Amino acid sequence: MKDCRAAFTLVELLIVCAMLMVMTGVVSKTWIGMEKMSDGLRRNFDFTMRSQRIVDQLRQDIQHSRNVSRSGQALLILDQQTVEGASRKIIYRVVDDELLREDQTGEENSRTVKIGSLKNTFLDISFLRDNRVRIETRRRSRQVPLDIDTRRFVTFISGVKAAS
Repeated sequence: MKDCRAAFTLVELLIVCAMLMVMTGVVSKTWIGMEKMSDGLRRNFDFTMRSQRIVDQLRQDIQHSRNVSRSGQALLILDQQTVEGASRKIIYRVVDDELLREDQTGEENSRTVKIGSLKNTFLDISFLRDNRVRIETRRRSRQVPLDIDTRRFVTFISGVKAAS
């Protein structure tokens, strides 16, 4: 009499192993792609939030200014008037990839505050003819050698007088 036991053959086991290896490869490739996409989204979110914080501070200061200008040492010079009627200057400078805001009220009162980091970010401020200030931040990141991916964040601020 034959001894019949239910079992898998060697060929069936090899086919199952091959199918598992293919499925594992597909899942790992998908996982790696999702991690890269997640990193890209996080970098874009960080850039957008950093740019928004810088632009919000600049917008608030520019809209409260009587006169806007720039010089060789300063990115932006804003003339404002305090509630008491005193004159004050707000000066924005870039020092060591950091955007600094210097508040000069009077001759000896000066306070400097770090607004944000400009590492791998370019900040461009231009004056337009219709009393608007254009602020643009750009981020450059290199994905592969000689490939530059540029992200931009642009805003316009109205109602200021640009000094020549």
